[in-house]
Amino acid sequence: MKLLYPDTLESLQNMVAEALAEETALKIEGCGTLDGVGRPVNAQKCISMKNYTGIIDYDPAELVLVARAGTRLREVEELLASENQLLAFEPPHFNSLYEDANAQPTNQTIGGVIGAGLAGSRRISAGSARDYLLGFTAISGRAELFKSGSRVMKNVTGYDLSKLMTGSFGTLAIMDEITLKVLPAPEVAYSCIVPTSDMFAAQKIVGQIFASPVEASGGVVVPVEIAKALSLDIGGQGAAAIIRIEGIEISVLDRINQIRELLCKTQECYLLENQETTELWRALCNGKPLSKSDQIWQISTPPASGPSLFKAISDRTDISGFLDWAGGLVWIAGKSENLHDIIRTELASHGGGHATLLKADINLRQHISVFQPLPSALHALEVRVRDAFDPRHILNPNRTLPAIAS
Repeated sequence: MKLLYPDTLESLQNMVAEALAEETALKIEGCGTLDGVGRPVNAQKCISMKNYTGIIDYDPAELVLVARAGTRLREVEELLASENQLLAFEPPHFNSLYEDANAQPTNQTIGGVIGAGLAGSRRISAGSARDYLLGFTAISGRAELFKSGSRVMKNVTGYDLSKLMTGSFGTLAIMDEITLKVLPAPEVAYSCIVPTSDMFAAQKIVGQIFASPVEASGGVVVPVEIAKALSLDIGGQGAAAIIRIEGIEISVLDRINQIRELLCKTQECYLLENQETTELWRALCNGKPLSKSDQIWQISTPPASGPSLFKAISDRTDISGFLDWAGGLVWIAGKSENLHDIIRTELASHGGGHATLLKADINLRQHISVFQPLPSALHALEVRVRDAFDPRHILNPNRTLPAIAS
Protein backbone atom coordinates (compact mmCIF):
# COMPACT_ATOMS: atom_id res chain seq x y z
CA MET A 1 0.00 0.00 0.00
CA LYS A 2 1.43 3.36 -1.04
CA LEU A 3 1.56 5.92 1.78
CA LEU A 4 0.69 9.56 1.11
CA TYR A 5 1.41 12.35 3.60
CA PRO A 6 -0.43 15.62 2.87
CA ASP A 7 0.69 18.68 4.82
CA THR A 8 -1.42 21.35 3.12
CA LEU A 9 -5.06 21.57 2.10
CA GLU A 10 -4.04 21.82 -1.55
CA SER A 11 -1.94 18.65 -1.40
CA LEU A 12 -4.77 16.79 0.34
CA GLN A 13 -7.31 17.87 -2.28
CA ASN A 14 -4.95 16.91 -5.12
CA MET A 15 -4.44 13.43 -3.65
CA VAL A 16 -8.19 12.82 -3.48
CA ALA A 17 -8.70 14.23 -6.99
CA GLU A 18 -6.04 11.90 -8.39
CA ALA A 19 -7.56 8.88 -6.65
CA LEU A 20 -11.00 9.85 -7.94
CA ALA A 21 -9.75 10.14 -11.51
CA GLU A 22 -8.07 6.74 -11.25
CA GLU A 23 -10.94 5.25 -9.18
CA THR A 24 -8.33 4.17 -6.65
CA ALA A 25 -9.50 3.23 -3.16
CA LEU A 26 -7.98 5.25 -0.29
CA LYS A 27 -7.45 4.23 3.29
CA ILE A 28 -7.77 7.30 5.55
CA GLU A 29 -5.96 7.35 8.88
CA GLY A 30 -4.36 9.64 11.43
CA CYS A 31 -1.53 7.71 13.03
CA GLY A 32 -3.20 4.31 12.78
CA THR A 33 -4.10 4.11 16.48
CA LEU A 34 -7.72 3.20 15.70
CA ASP A 35 -7.01 0.80 12.83
CA GLY A 36 -8.43 -2.00 14.96
CA VAL A 37 -11.92 -0.45 14.99
CA GLY A 38 -14.21 -1.30 12.09
CA ARG A 39 -13.72 -3.58 9.11
CA PRO A 40 -10.26 -3.82 7.54
CA VAL A 41 -9.92 -1.43 4.60
CA ASN A 42 -8.80 -2.87 1.27
CA ALA A 43 -7.14 0.02 -0.57
CA GLN A 44 -4.27 0.69 -2.94
CA LYS A 45 -3.17 3.92 -1.24
CA CYS A 46 -3.26 5.30 2.29
CA ILE A 47 -3.61 8.98 3.13
CA SER A 48 -1.96 9.45 6.52
CA MET A 49 -2.78 12.69 8.33
CA LYS A 50 0.09 12.26 10.81
CA ASN A 51 1.90 15.33 9.41
CA TYR A 52 -1.28 17.38 9.04
CA THR A 53 -0.92 18.97 12.46
CA GLY A 54 -1.18 22.24 14.31
CA ILE A 55 -3.51 24.21 16.53
CA ILE A 56 -4.82 27.02 14.32
CA ASP A 57 -6.58 29.07 16.96
CA TYR A 58 -7.41 28.82 20.64
CA ASP A 59 -9.44 31.43 22.49
CA PRO A 60 -9.85 30.42 26.15
CA ALA A 61 -12.23 33.31 26.83
CA GLU A 62 -14.55 32.18 24.03
CA LEU A 63 -14.15 28.46 24.85
CA VAL A 64 -13.25 27.64 21.24
CA LEU A 65 -10.33 25.69 19.77
CA VAL A 66 -9.49 25.13 16.09
CA ALA A 67 -7.01 22.41 15.13
CA ARG A 68 -5.93 20.52 12.04
CA ALA A 69 -7.20 16.95 11.88
CA GLY A 70 -3.82 15.28 12.50
CA THR A 71 -3.12 17.22 15.70
CA ARG A 72 -2.49 14.81 18.55
CA LEU A 73 -5.22 14.52 21.15
CA ARG A 74 -2.61 14.67 23.91
CA GLU A 75 -1.34 18.03 22.60
CA VAL A 76 -4.88 19.44 22.60
CA GLU A 77 -5.54 18.20 26.13
CA GLU A 78 -2.27 19.60 27.46
CA LEU A 79 -2.96 23.02 25.95
CA LEU A 80 -6.46 23.08 27.42
CA ALA A 81 -5.17 21.96 30.82
CA SER A 82 -2.76 24.92 30.86
CA GLU A 83 -5.87 27.15 30.85
CA ASN A 84 -7.86 24.93 33.25
CA GLN A 85 -10.14 23.78 30.44
CA LEU A 86 -10.96 20.41 28.88
CA LEU A 87 -12.85 18.46 26.25
CA ALA A 88 -16.03 17.79 28.21
CA PHE A 89 -16.91 14.61 26.31
CA GLU A 90 -13.77 13.00 27.78
CA PRO A 91 -12.39 11.24 24.68
CA PRO A 92 -10.74 7.93 25.59
CA HIS A 93 -7.19 7.00 24.67
CA PHE A 94 -7.51 3.49 23.26
CA ASN A 95 -3.79 2.97 22.69
CA SER A 96 -3.71 0.55 25.65
CA LEU A 97 -6.20 -1.76 23.90
CA TYR A 98 -4.02 -2.35 20.86
CA GLU A 99 -0.59 -3.86 21.39
CA ASP A 100 1.00 -2.11 18.45
CA ALA A 101 4.26 -0.24 18.20
CA ASN A 102 2.41 2.69 16.60
CA ALA A 103 -0.27 2.88 19.29
CA GLN A 104 1.44 5.32 21.61
CA PRO A 105 -0.48 7.70 23.90
CA THR A 106 0.78 10.71 21.95
CA ASN A 107 -0.39 9.36 18.58
CA GLN A 108 -4.19 9.43 18.76
CA THR A 109 -5.40 12.39 16.70
CA ILE A 110 -8.27 14.80 17.18
CA GLY A 111 -9.51 13.88 13.70
CA GLY A 112 -9.60 10.22 14.72
CA VAL A 113 -11.57 11.08 17.86
CA ILE A 114 -14.23 12.93 15.84
CA GLY A 115 -14.18 10.43 12.99
CA ALA A 116 -14.80 7.55 15.41
CA GLY A 117 -17.21 9.54 17.58
CA LEU A 118 -15.34 8.64 20.76
CA ALA A 119 -16.63 9.74 24.17
CA GLY A 120 -15.78 8.64 27.69
CA SER A 121 -17.59 8.27 30.99
CA ARG A 122 -18.71 11.91 31.14
CA ARG A 123 -20.90 11.39 28.07
CA ILE A 124 -23.83 10.48 30.33
CA SER A 125 -23.82 13.99 31.81
CA ALA A 126 -22.01 16.24 29.32
CA GLY A 127 -22.91 14.78 25.92
CA SER A 128 -21.00 13.16 23.08
CA ALA A 129 -18.29 14.29 20.67
CA ARG A 130 -20.85 15.48 18.12
CA ASP A 131 -22.27 17.91 20.69
CA TYR A 132 -18.93 19.76 20.82
CA LEU A 133 -18.04 19.86 17.12
CA LEU A 134 -18.91 23.43 16.17
CA GLY A 135 -17.68 23.22 12.61
CA PHE A 136 -15.12 21.84 10.18
CA THR A 137 -13.70 22.02 6.68
CA ALA A 138 -13.22 18.84 4.68
CA ILE A 139 -12.55 17.27 1.29
CA SER A 140 -15.33 14.97 0.07
CA GLY A 141 -14.97 11.87 -2.08
CA ARG A 142 -15.77 14.16 -5.01
CA ALA A 143 -12.48 15.98 -4.25
CA GLU A 144 -14.54 19.06 -3.36
CA LEU A 145 -13.75 21.38 -0.45
CA PHE A 146 -16.72 22.13 1.79
CA LYS A 147 -17.31 23.53 5.24
CA SER A 148 -19.99 23.40 7.88
CA GLY A 149 -20.71 25.23 11.12
CA SER A 150 -18.87 28.14 12.70
CA ARG A 151 -17.10 29.23 15.87
CA VAL A 152 -20.37 29.63 17.78
CA MET A 153 -23.34 27.38 18.47
CA LYS A 154 -26.53 28.68 16.90
CA ASN A 155 -29.83 27.38 15.62
CA VAL A 156 -29.95 27.29 11.83
CA THR A 157 -32.02 25.59 9.19
CA GLY A 158 -30.57 23.02 6.82
CA TYR A 159 -28.37 19.97 7.30
CA ASP A 160 -26.21 19.67 10.41
CA LEU A 161 -23.16 18.12 8.79
CA SER A 162 -21.16 18.20 12.02
CA LYS A 163 -23.47 15.55 13.45
CA LEU A 164 -23.16 13.52 10.26
CA MET A 165 -19.36 13.60 10.11
CA THR A 166 -18.91 12.54 13.73
CA GLY A 167 -18.60 8.77 13.80
CA SER A 168 -18.42 8.41 9.99
CA PHE A 169 -14.93 6.82 10.15
CA GLY A 170 -13.63 8.77 7.17
CA THR A 171 -16.16 7.28 4.76
CA LEU A 172 -17.76 10.60 3.77
CA ALA A 173 -14.89 13.08 3.69
CA ILE A 174 -11.40 13.81 5.00
CA MET A 175 -11.48 16.54 7.61
CA ASP A 176 -9.07 19.46 7.33
CA GLU A 177 -9.73 21.85 10.23
CA ILE A 178 -11.90 21.03 13.24
CA THR A 179 -13.55 23.62 15.49
CA LEU A 180 -14.42 22.42 18.99
CA LYS A 181 -16.26 23.85 21.94
CA VAL A 182 -14.31 23.42 25.19
CA LEU A 183 -15.36 23.91 28.81
CA PRO A 184 -13.75 24.94 32.12
CA ALA A 185 -12.24 22.04 34.05
CA PRO A 186 -13.85 21.21 37.41
CA GLU A 187 -12.08 22.51 40.50
CA VAL A 188 -12.14 19.12 42.23
CA ALA A 189 -13.32 15.58 41.53
CA TYR A 190 -14.25 12.88 44.04
CA SER A 191 -15.33 9.27 43.55
CA CYS A 192 -17.80 7.55 45.85
CA ILE A 193 -17.19 3.79 46.01
CA VAL A 194 -20.20 1.79 47.24
CA PRO A 195 -19.58 -1.98 47.65
CA THR A 196 -22.66 -4.13 46.95
CA SER A 197 -23.62 -7.79 46.79
CA ASP A 198 -23.87 -7.93 43.00
CA MET A 199 -24.11 -5.83 39.83
CA PHE A 200 -27.91 -5.56 40.09
CA ALA A 201 -27.65 -3.94 43.53
CA ALA A 202 -24.88 -1.64 42.30
CA GLN A 203 -26.94 -0.59 39.27
CA LYS A 204 -29.89 0.20 41.54
CA ILE A 205 -27.70 2.59 43.54
CA VAL A 206 -26.31 4.23 40.40
CA GLY A 207 -29.82 4.69 39.03
CA GLN A 208 -31.04 6.14 42.32
CA ILE A 209 -28.22 8.69 42.41
CA PHE A 210 -28.65 9.72 38.76
CA ALA A 211 -32.37 10.20 39.36
CA SER A 212 -31.57 12.59 42.23
CA PRO A 213 -30.43 16.27 42.06
CA VAL A 214 -26.83 15.24 42.88
CA GLU A 215 -25.59 15.86 39.30
CA ALA A 216 -23.01 13.09 39.09
CA SER A 217 -20.65 13.23 36.11
CA GLY A 218 -20.01 9.49 35.92
CA GLY A 219 -21.59 6.25 37.06
CA VAL A 220 -19.96 2.83 36.72
CA VAL A 221 -20.80 -0.68 37.94
CA VAL A 222 -17.86 -3.06 38.35
CA PRO A 223 -17.84 -6.75 39.34
CA VAL A 224 -15.31 -7.95 41.89
CA GLU A 225 -12.64 -9.00 39.36
CA ILE A 226 -12.61 -5.56 37.72
CA ALA A 227 -12.52 -3.90 41.15
CA LYS A 228 -9.40 -5.94 41.94
CA ALA A 229 -7.81 -4.97 38.62
CA LEU A 230 -8.43 -1.32 39.55
CA SER A 231 -6.98 -1.88 43.07
CA LEU A 232 -10.31 -1.01 44.71
CA ASP A 233 -11.10 -2.48 48.11
CA ILE A 234 -14.76 -3.53 48.12
CA GLY A 235 -14.58 -5.52 51.35
CA GLY A 236 -15.28 -8.98 49.96
CA GLN A 237 -18.47 -7.90 48.21
CA GLY A 238 -19.40 -9.06 44.71
CA ALA A 239 -19.55 -5.68 42.96
CA ALA A 240 -19.37 -1.93 43.47
CA ALA A 241 -21.07 1.24 42.29
CA ILE A 242 -18.66 4.06 41.47
CA ILE A 243 -20.02 7.60 41.29
CA ARG A 244 -17.98 10.64 40.22
CA ILE A 245 -18.84 14.10 41.54
CA GLU A 246 -17.09 17.14 40.03
CA GLY A 247 -17.24 20.90 40.46
CA ILE A 248 -16.49 23.54 43.08
CA GLU A 249 -15.24 21.87 46.26
CA ILE A 250 -17.96 23.15 48.60
CA SER A 251 -20.62 21.96 46.14
CA VAL A 252 -18.94 18.58 45.65
CA LEU A 253 -18.73 17.91 49.39
CA ASP A 254 -22.38 18.89 49.83
CA ARG A 255 -23.45 16.52 47.05
CA ILE A 256 -21.41 13.70 48.60
CA ASN A 257 -23.37 14.24 51.81
CA GLN A 258 -26.57 14.03 49.75
CA ILE A 259 -25.41 10.68 48.38
CA ARG A 260 -24.81 9.40 51.90
CA GLU A 261 -28.30 10.52 52.87
CA LEU A 262 -29.75 8.75 49.82
CA LEU A 263 -28.01 5.58 50.92
CA CYS A 264 -29.65 6.05 54.35
CA LYS A 265 -26.34 5.09 55.98
CA THR A 266 -27.15 1.44 55.24
CA GLN A 267 -24.43 1.19 52.60
CA GLU A 268 -20.73 1.67 53.16
CA CYS A 269 -19.34 4.50 51.03
CA TYR A 270 -15.72 5.57 50.84
CA LEU A 271 -14.11 8.35 48.83
CA LEU A 272 -11.25 8.76 46.40
CA GLU A 273 -9.98 12.31 46.05
CA ASN A 274 -8.60 14.26 43.08
CA GLN A 275 -5.51 12.39 41.87
CA GLU A 276 -6.89 8.93 42.62
CA THR A 277 -10.18 9.87 40.97
CA THR A 278 -8.40 11.12 37.84
CA GLU A 279 -6.39 7.90 37.53
CA LEU A 280 -9.42 5.68 38.19
CA TRP A 281 -11.66 7.29 35.59
CA ARG A 282 -8.86 7.46 33.03
CA ALA A 283 -8.45 3.69 33.39
CA LEU A 284 -12.22 3.13 33.08
CA CYS A 285 -12.63 5.41 30.04
CA ASN A 286 -9.71 3.74 28.28
CA GLY A 287 -10.91 0.21 29.02
CA LYS A 288 -7.61 -0.53 30.74
CA PRO A 289 -8.90 -3.44 32.91
CA LEU A 290 -9.76 -5.31 29.69
CA SER A 291 -6.77 -4.24 27.60
CA LYS A 292 -5.14 -7.70 27.45
CA SER A 293 -8.30 -9.37 26.13
CA ASP A 294 -8.43 -10.79 22.60
CA GLN A 295 -11.95 -9.56 21.84
CA ILE A 296 -13.62 -6.45 23.26
CA TRP A 297 -17.13 -5.16 22.64
CA GLN A 298 -18.99 -2.01 23.64
CA ILE A 299 -22.77 -2.32 23.84
CA SER A 300 -25.04 0.71 24.12
CA THR A 301 -28.33 -0.29 25.74
CA PRO A 302 -30.98 1.17 28.09
CA PRO A 303 -29.26 1.61 31.50
CA ALA A 304 -31.82 -0.52 33.31
CA SER A 305 -30.99 -3.43 30.97
CA GLY A 306 -27.22 -3.32 31.57
CA PRO A 307 -26.88 -5.82 34.46
CA SER A 308 -29.35 -8.35 33.05
CA LEU A 309 -27.71 -8.20 29.61
CA PHE A 310 -24.27 -8.70 31.16
CA LYS A 311 -25.53 -11.68 33.19
CA ALA A 312 -27.31 -13.25 30.21
CA ILE A 313 -24.10 -13.14 28.15
CA SER A 314 -21.95 -14.38 31.05
CA ASP A 315 -24.35 -17.31 31.59
CA ARG A 316 -23.62 -18.50 28.04
CA THR A 317 -19.87 -17.90 27.79
CA ASP A 318 -16.88 -16.83 29.86
CA ILE A 319 -16.55 -13.03 29.83
CA SER A 320 -15.31 -10.12 31.91
CA GLY A 321 -16.39 -6.50 31.79
CA PHE A 322 -18.18 -3.64 33.50
CA LEU A 323 -20.96 -1.08 32.99
CA ASP A 324 -20.35 2.61 32.26
CA TRP A 325 -22.73 5.49 31.41
CA ALA A 326 -24.84 4.66 34.50
CA GLY A 327 -25.41 1.17 33.08
CA GLY A 328 -26.00 2.22 29.47
CA LEU A 329 -22.59 1.17 28.11
CA VAL A 330 -21.68 -2.48 28.62
CA TRP A 331 -18.01 -3.39 28.17
CA ILE A 332 -17.57 -7.08 27.29
CA ALA A 333 -14.29 -8.97 26.87
CA GLY A 334 -14.03 -12.65 25.95
CA LYS A 335 -12.49 -15.28 23.70
CA SER A 336 -15.41 -17.34 22.44
CA GLU A 337 -15.57 -17.73 18.65
CA ASN A 338 -19.34 -17.25 18.74
CA LEU A 339 -19.31 -14.34 21.21
CA HIS A 340 -20.68 -12.03 18.51
CA ASP A 341 -23.70 -14.31 17.95
CA ILE A 342 -24.38 -14.48 21.69
CA ILE A 343 -24.16 -10.69 22.03
CA ARG A 344 -26.48 -10.02 19.07
CA THR A 345 -29.04 -12.57 20.31
CA GLU A 346 -29.08 -11.40 23.92
CA LEU A 347 -29.09 -7.73 22.95
CA ALA A 348 -32.21 -8.26 20.84
CA SER A 349 -33.97 -9.95 23.76
CA HIS A 350 -33.00 -7.27 26.31
CA GLY A 351 -34.53 -4.18 24.78
CA GLY A 352 -32.19 -3.71 21.81
CA GLY A 353 -29.28 -1.34 21.37
CA HIS A 354 -26.01 -1.14 19.48
CA ALA A 355 -23.07 -3.53 19.82
CA THR A 356 -19.70 -2.50 18.39
CA LEU A 357 -16.64 -4.73 18.13
CA LEU A 358 -13.83 -2.60 19.51
CA LYS A 359 -10.98 -5.09 19.30
CA ALA A 360 -10.46 -8.44 17.56
CA ASP A 361 -8.09 -10.08 15.11
CA ILE A 362 -8.36 -9.08 11.48
CA ASN A 363 -9.93 -12.37 10.37
CA LEU A 364 -12.89 -11.97 12.70
CA ARG A 365 -13.39 -8.33 11.71
CA GLN A 366 -13.52 -9.35 8.06
CA HIS A 367 -16.29 -11.89 8.53
CA ILE A 368 -18.77 -10.51 11.07
CA SER A 369 -20.80 -7.33 11.53
CA VAL A 370 -18.39 -5.09 13.41
CA PHE A 371 -21.11 -2.47 13.94
CA GLN A 372 -24.76 -3.05 14.78
CA PRO A 373 -26.62 -4.28 11.66
CA LEU A 374 -29.08 -1.66 10.47
CA PRO A 375 -32.71 -2.20 9.47
CA SER A 376 -33.05 -2.22 5.69
CA ALA A 377 -34.53 1.29 5.52
CA LEU A 378 -31.71 2.83 7.58
CA HIS A 379 -29.12 0.85 5.64
CA ALA A 380 -30.50 2.21 2.37
CA LEU A 381 -30.42 5.75 3.81
CA GLU A 382 -26.80 5.35 4.88
CA VAL A 383 -25.86 4.15 1.41
CA ARG A 384 -27.58 7.15 -0.20
CA VAL A 385 -25.80 9.56 2.13
CA ARG A 386 -22.46 7.95 1.33
CA ASP A 387 -23.20 8.10 -2.39
CA ALA A 388 -23.85 11.83 -2.09
CA PHE A 389 -20.45 12.51 -0.52
CA ASP A 390 -18.38 9.78 -2.19
CA PRO A 391 -20.13 8.46 -5.33
CA ARG A 392 -17.17 6.29 -6.42
CA HIS A 393 -16.67 4.83 -2.91
CA ILE A 394 -12.97 5.64 -2.76
CA LEU A 395 -12.83 6.74 0.91
CA ASN A 396 -12.28 3.94 3.43
CA PRO A 397 -14.29 1.35 1.48
CA ASN A 398 -15.70 -1.47 3.65
CA ARG A 399 -14.80 0.34 6.92
CA THR A 400 -18.36 0.50 8.22
CA LEU A 401 -20.32 -1.38 5.54
CA PRO A 402 -19.60 -4.28 3.20
CA ALA A 403 -18.57 -3.24 -0.30
CA ILE A 404 -21.38 -1.39 -2.09
CA ALA A 405 -22.26 -2.70 -5.53
CA SER A 406 -21.89 -0.14 -8.32
